[in-house]
Amino acid sequence: MKSTVTVVVAFVIALCMGSSVEAQQPVSIASEVEALLKGFDVALNAMDLEATMAHYADEVVVLPPDGLAVVGKPAVRRWTEDAFSGFTLKETHHPGETLQFGEIILHRGDATRSMTPNDGGAPIVFNNKYIHVFRRGDDGRLRLLWCMFNSNPAAP
Repeated sequence: MKSTVTVVVAFVIALCMGSSVEAQQPVSIASEVEALLKGFDVALNAMDLEATMAHYADEVVVLPPDGLAVVGKPAVRRWTEDAFSGFTLKETHHPGETLQFGEIILHRGDATRSMTPNDGGAPIVFNNKYIHVFRRGDDGRLRLLWCMFNSNPAAP
């Protein structure tokens, strides 16, 4: 709980201070985030639960649109298992901007996802925007700490 509060405080301070906080954007961080997202997409599209879960921090929070927060790795595991049991998934992240504030890495982009019902029916297609917050685990690997996403508006 204390580490989550620390992340929240650091995030809010960074946002509130705006231009007075110098964001670090090393190319290696952006590349590392892009590689992580590609690996996440491969794991999710293969419906490999263990490989998908390896991308999440233990204290992960997923904020899906029109739904309650999914808090903690066990809850995210159940949420993912439910998706895997009812659908065949295809997801692709389209990375955007990556910023680093100390140990916290913020990333935004777009993602496309289709969910084809396993019992038949047309795919449900999503065109989303997202914000991900990453932090390194004790092993030095980046892990997804917070994930928030919702739909982009339909093209006119």
